[in-house]
Amino acid sequence: MTNRQPQDHHQHADHQQLLKQLAWAMEMGASETEFSLIFAHCNYTQWRDQLMEQLVELCSVEILPIGLTPEVTQLYRTIYSKIQSQLGQQPPQGIMVYGFEVVRDLEQLLRLANRVREEFRKQFHVPVLFWVDDGVYSQFLRSARDLASWGTGSTLDFQISTAKVIEFIQQVTDLGFAQVLAAGAAGGLDHGQNLSHQQLADLRWAWQDLQHRQVELSLDLEASLEFILGRGIPHGLNQSQEHYQRSLKLWEDLLPPDLYSRSPDPEHLIRYGCVLFYMGQLYRTYADQDRNQGQQHCLRARDYFLRSHDCFEQAKRPDLVAKFINSLGEILQRLRRWDELEQLGKKALSLHRKYPNPVWLAHDYGFLAAEVAISRSQWHLVKDWANKALKILTDAHHSVQLPGDLSREQLHWALGLHRGWYRLSLARAYNHLGQPQQGITHLELAKEQTLPNFNPDLYIKILRELRQLYLDQGEYQKAFSVKAYQQSIEYQFGFRAFVGVGQLSLNQGIRDTQVADRIAASGREQAINDLVERIGRKDHKLTVICGSSGVGQ
Repeated sequence: MTNRQPQDHHQHADHQQLLKQLAWAMEMGASETEFSLIFAHCNYTQWRDQLMEQLVELCSVEILPIGLTPEVTQLYRTIYSKIQSQLGQQPPQGIMVYGFEVVRDLEQLLRLANRVREEFRKQFHVPVLFWVDDGVYSQFLRSARDLASWGTGSTLDFQISTAKVIEFIQQVTDLGFAQVLAAGAAGGLDHGQNLSHQQLADLRWAWQDLQHRQVELSLDLEASLEFILGRGIPHGLNQSQEHYQRSLKLWEDLLPPDLYSRSPDPEHLIRYGCVLFYMGQLYRTYADQDRNQGQQHCLRARDYFLRSHDCFEQAKRPDLVAKFINSLGEILQRLRRWDELEQLGKKALSLHRKYPNPVWLAHDYGFLAAEVAISRSQWHLVKDWANKALKILTDAHHSVQLPGDLSREQLHWALGLHRGWYRLSLARAYNHLGQPQQGITHLELAKEQTLPNFNPDLYIKILRELRQLYLDQGEYQKAFSVKAYQQSIEYQFGFRAFVGVGQLSLNQGIRDTQVADRIAASGREQAINDLVERIGRKDHKLTVICGSSGVGQ
């Protein structure tokens, strides 16, 4: 701390001096009533925003701030339109533009600005301040060199001290872990609160900045940073895995080899447990994407989930065990380890009674317990557990105030995913109990209420079960319609290579009767029924349909 305070004091003094220079430049430019261009450099949006506020307070002229958005394509037009929208008000004496770093096509934006640079001089008779970071300024020099050359004086560079950068990394990683722990297992499926895109961009830059300065972080902070960076890559599983693995290695270097032989820092154990859990989620995703290696990926996921579970228990945090335990249950179900699932279900039920959360309590009944009962053909139990789960979830949905730490977002996720599982289990139970129409009713509801993008595998199971029940009831038109829809879903989510030129889209309003009506009108209903029956048999691997051109194969 003794080193940090003088360093921060000097940084504050430097920033104040630079801000005075910037305010003076804006005031002088305003007094001349002609266009002038000023560049201010800061690599961190958090401090840039603070500096902008201080500049507005310090400067004696009225400055119009203009924030760019990702979709902006024309810099001149954006500034001009903003000024025009201020008509009737006091015209700005200065303009301040920020947010270049978020523009999707910055190169094109700057190229166009460079071509119409004379318009800036003609239309803007005030000083214009551009806030830039390293990447933006480099792009200016490449794509808008002529415009950049109009900058008056040298670029004012607001540097951030090493101590402040480390403090920023600590704050953002702490916030990231707080979000992970608040969301629990739902956050591992991207349904928890996440850091903003800009926070993550600043975090990545901070780490690069420290590496450039040859500054090392403490092991626990570096391990935390690697995890948060990995979690901030939504569609790059391999990149996320690399960050997670680096984080695990750092935690394992920091923690004792045998967690039970000594008493490690509980906070370290908790964070290590979070990384293990996300590695498990990663392999669960791999299992969804690579069905040929699904068993191996599920086994890896189980191992990581178990280790995560042990970390939370060793840290004496049963509340966290309750938040993360159900993902392990889903993997045990995929692996068909019913005895393990039964024991886990009992433990989860006990935890969720002590730490109430309707989403997970419903999941304990409707998934963990019901799946075990299905494996043993205990259909009355399946019906009871699934109905209980639906009631818990429905009551929570209609509740004015959500219990515990459940958020509306997590409840919406559960309604779009878990409710489909419970209705699928109910349908199977009713079918085996001799009430297939009840089963069809629940499957139709599941089809309408379940969001395919949450879990396409579940959605396809619902459609497959619904189609089979319609076939069993002799309702072939409806069965064929469901089959066509099922194939379109399989195609869209990569479960089927190709379904023909007439594949359906989720964006289309698909009605169950559309395909069936066309079949009936064609007069080939019986032929279609025979074909559906043949395709469903395992002893017919290949079916060839032939006929004269135009008869409607």
